[in-house]
Amino acid sequence: MEDHLGFIKDGLFIPSGKTAVRSYMHSGDIKFATPLGGCSRMLWLSLDEDVFNSISALYFKAGLLQHMVDKVPDQFLLNTASWRFLIPRLYRKYPDKNMVLNISAISPPSVKINVGRIDATVDLDVTVNILAIGDIVPVACISLSVDVSGGASVSGNNLAGRVGLDYFSFTLKWSDIGKLHTGIVQSVMRIFLKSLFVPYVNSYLEQGFPLPIIKGFIISDAYILISHSRIIVSSDVAFIETMKKPGIKQVYEQVSADMAIMHDGNHHEASSISS
Repeated sequence: MEDHLGFIKDGLFIPSGKTAVRSYMHSGDIKFATPLGGCSRMLWLSLDEDVFNSISALYFKAGLLQHMVDKVPDQFLLNTASWRFLIPRLYRKYPDKNMVLNISAISPPSVKINVGRIDATVDLDVTVNILAIGDIVPVACISLSVDVSGGASVSGNNLAGRVGLDYFSFTLKWSDIGKLHTGIVQSVMRIFLKSLFVPYVNSYLEQGFPLPIIKGFIISDAYILISHSRIIVSSDVAFIETMKKPGIKQVYEQVSADMAIMHDGNHHEASSISS
């Protein structure tokens, strides 16, 4: 006799009023046989890469993949002084000026789940802006195609992730600081991607996305398998309310305290009667 319950939910993210169009998600492909990590696991989730690509498309359409970046872990990189040797013309024209990067995806990022890894490609326009006195001055725009890869983890009831840079290509769209040598642009973009872009992306991925868990339960002891075209999560679950209940020791201490209060009250009442 089987002691688990299975159900299929496509999980695609779509705008309100729209109908999801699935490319190759078929319920017959999903086997609810032995869950990962052993038969004792209570929960088994299979997330197809179509789910992640639907999130990507929805975020892009909503304009949420455009960011003005003015704070990074290494803040010195957003000052023209840090580039005075690589791009001396920029420093001469705008000495010791802070910069803001306008990073905009020009198409929805593409997610591909392979065995043991998650790959993604994102096409970006990066506009470099200088914070001049009372004004923001755009000085250059570079188009990037960036390939990243990484893995997934479970944090609370969220599916989190972390990526690293694999490859990138670029073209200089325009520049107000003169023509830039290809080697210089490549060096600057490598520093930008490794020191600014990837940490910025990871700061969001590490927060994670909510997994479809029934309210009142929390995931515990999760195991993740990254297979062809999908991520599979196998875990136990705990009822949150039971986690909030006091243990035997706390109950005993509370009962003892209540009895002490009652004893003191009875003793006070007896003293009043005798007096």
